[in-house]
Amino acid sequence: MARVTQAQRVAGVAVDAARRSPADFYPTPPEATEALLRVETFRGPIWEPACGDGAISKVLEAALPPWTVIKSTDLHNRGYGTPGIDFLTADFYKHRPGWDFNIITNPPFAHVLPFMQRAVEFACYRSGGKAALLLRLACLEGQARRAFFESSPLARVWVFSKRVQFKRPGWEDTGKGGMVAYAWYVWEHDHEGPPTLGWL
Repeated sequence: MARVTQAQRVAGVAVDAARRSPADFYPTPPEATEALLRVETFRGPIWEPACGDGAISKVLEAALPPWTVIKSTDLHNRGYGTPGIDFLTADFYKHRPGWDFNIITNPPFAHVLPFMQRAVEFACYRSGGKAALLLRLACLEGQARRAFFESSPLARVWVFSKRVQFKRPGWEDTGKGGMVAYAWYVWEHDHEGPPTLGWL
C-alpha cells in the first residue's frame, strides 16, 4: 500500500486514521486568536466550550481587560477549564442571571454544524451577542450548512491570507502556513443582510 504523505493528509486527498488526533484535538495557534481580536470586539462574558488545553482561552485572558469573565469548558479533560461539559447538550446555563455569554471556539470538525447551531442559539438571542468559530473555509459549502447560514445572522467571514498551521501530533513545524484554508466565522444578533468578507 502506498505511503500517505503529510501533504495528502492535509489536502484531504487521503485520510491517515492512525495519525488523526483523538476527538479532533488540534490546539489553536495563538496568532489565530490574536488575529480575531484585532478585528472583532466582544461585549460581556465569553465562553470557550471546546477549550482543550486552553489555547484560545489563554490568549483571551492575556489580551482582554482583567474584569472580562472567560468560562472554559470541554467534553474531555485536557488539563484546562471544566471538563465533562458537552456543549451540544449542556443546559446548566438556562434561566440563570448573568449567563449572557459570547462564544469563541474552534469546534471539533466532526461536529461543525451542530456547534454552529448551538453557538448561535446560545450567544445571538440578545442584542450585542456574538459567536465566533474558527472553521475551514470549505464550511461555506454544503446544502445543510447553506440553509443554516442563510437563516442565521452570519455577519462576517474573516479569511486568513496566510494559512493557519495547527500543531498536529507528530508533524514537523515548518514555520509556513498550513495547506487547509481557515476563517473566523462571526455571527451577531444585530446583523441584518448578507455577510461581509474580510482578510486577516
